[in-house]
Amino acid sequence: MPNGNPDFNEKELPALEAFFSPLADVLNGFGARYNLMLDRYYHQFPSWRFNFRHPQGGLASLEVMKDSEDSIKIHLYWWIDDYDKFTRSSRTGETPSYEVNGTDMAQILEEQLRRVLSWGLGEWSQFTTGFEQAWKSRGRRWLQEDVKRYPLPKV
Repeated sequence: MPNGNPDFNEKELPALEAFFSPLADVLNGFGARYNLMLDRYYHQFPSWRFNFRHPQGGLASLEVMKDSEDSIKIHLYWWIDDYDKFTRSSRTGETPSYEVNGTDMAQILEEQLRRVLSWGLGEWSQFTTGFEQAWKSRGRRWLQEDVKRYPLPKV
């Protein structure tokens, strides 16, 4: 789902493709090796996002985001939705900036994947309410099926 920039494909996407080009083989290899779903430029963000089902429940993501013209940051997310309470419990984290060139990106990605997988139930950094209207219109089954479409990571 785009953020609404009608010129994204013509003006922003070529520059993002050029930025991520030196990392593309490592990023694609990481996603394939660990069975992660890749979503490039999610909502037109300058990022490659790896999505998966967290083994303890819910969904998780590692998002490799452009931080400057020559650096990236990795943002970490894990959330579990409770349909009965219409709430989302989540935990987030991020890395420092890493230079695109000269960084062992494969090792950093693996470390961050292990980090997200090591987080425990109840170690939430955020608790969000207000999903009743959106979720009720789609139903419990939709929420459950949405989670199932994401792969479990191979670790």
